[in-house]
Amino acid sequence: MKRILIKVTISLIFLIIFNVLFFFCDIAHSDANWCSYGFATFAYLCLLATPILAKGSYSAVLEGSLWLRAIFFFFTELLVAIICILIEPESIKWPLIIQGVLLSAFIILQLMSVLANDSTAASVKKQKEESFSKQILIDQLQLRTREVTDIEIKPVLNKCIDALYNSPIQTFSEAANADFALNDAVNNLCKKIDDGNISQIKTSANHVLHCIQERNLIIKRCRIK
Repeated sequence: MKRILIKVTISLIFLIIFNVLFFFCDIAHSDANWCSYGFATFAYLCLLATPILAKGSYSAVLEGSLWLRAIFFFFTELLVAIICILIEPESIKWPLIIQGVLLSAFIILQLMSVLANDSTAASVKKQKEESFSKQILIDQLQLRTREVTDIEIKPVLNKCIDALYNSPIQTFSEAANADFALNDAVNNLCKKIDDGNISQIKTSANHVLHCIQERNLIIKRCRIK
């Protein structure tokens, strides 16, 4: 609670100083100056709102770009507003156009960064789901392998586990059948391990390795396209 109050107090310092200078100094409150005052205040509020846009960012680069752009926009807008107030133009036209263009460019760039962040988040989520699916197969096979005592079979099963670990997380629609075949092959191998038939375990393990190789080859071809 104390930390929040400190942040709020610090955030209000600029608004207090800016408003004191605008309302109590010898500044004409013309339409043009009110326009500059409004844009400068809004630019500062945009800076304060940056944590909301940056929340949940999956990329430090994207989050950093949001902050840098907000800071740059605020100081640029503040400088333009001060210049416009000092010049005291008779018409609101040019202060409105100049600061409106700056604001529009800022909003467009910020929204583009947010969309890029959302796209990255969706990609990361998809990779996690795919990785979790692969991890399930690895966990199932590792659990069964721990129960195997045969020194001839265990290295073969460990080879399957290593091949699964090294298989790519990324997948493509063209590899859907290969993914399905690999999933079935691992499940079948687990059943054979439970049955304890050495010959069938070897055959199933070789089939798993073959499915992994086929899947890796398909994904490699898809990446080259």
